[in-house]
Amino acid sequence: MLLTYGNYTCTPDWKVCEEHAPGYCRVYLVHSGDVTYDDYYATRALNRGFLYIFPSSRPYKIIQIDSDPLICTFLHIDFFPNSVENLIEIDMHEHPILLHLFRTLKECIDEREVELTRRLNYLFELYCRKHSIIQPVTPLIEELLEYIREHFNEKLSNARLSQHLGFNEHYFIRLFRKQVGMTPHQYLINYRILEAKMKMMSDSTLSAIAEETGFPDVKSFSRTFKLKTGLSPSAYRRISEQRP
Repeated sequence: MLLTYGNYTCTPDWKVCEEHAPGYCRVYLVHSGDVTYDDYYATRALNRGFLYIFPSSRPYKIIQIDSDPLICTFLHIDFFPNSVENLIEIDMHEHPILLHLFRTLKECIDEREVELTRRLNYLFELYCRKHSIIQPVTPLIEELLEYIREHFNEKLSNARLSQHLGFNEHYFIRLFRKQVGMTPHQYLINYRILEAKMKMMSDSTLSAIAEETGFPDVKSFSRTFKLKTGLSPSAYRRISEQRP
């Protein structure tokens, strides 16, 4: 699912600092810039002309040199039901279909062709799955992820989720973490935050959004939102510009 997108020249103050697993993937086609990725295990410079898919289930940082800022075409994608644990680097010259797709995507974004942009993103996701760029999860975990998304605003304990699959609770948690890269509770909270971000594009009150996304009250929602994003819901809502 495409969350947001754009063609962007980053300002000197731009950086990404995900202290928690974001629950979605940033995708950058790097046009230029001196940019470094760091996931606390490894550090890598991003190459111009390469495509990068950033982890959905791991904290990381992206920083740039102010004098040589990042210029990129970016997508924020929820690759449901798949998750990405490690940075994926794609040499576009080894994937000519992707090269042409992203050239067209860039033009569609510039021309504000919203529907065409979303259809091209669908083709990109399809390509990633067909060529095993994004690793699949087992059918059982896929079924469970669908169940979570259908009931995300309800009280979903590990006991309830494990019973849904007929598994022992401890075995279920280990299996889920191995497949998805995070615990069931972390996945649920990440998905609630993603839903809240989408709802904040409307005129709904924060109290209504908190209730609709399964938080007990607006205070709990605001605290969790700031923990996950680094911004309060009100501050996030004031940011009109979509950034990489």
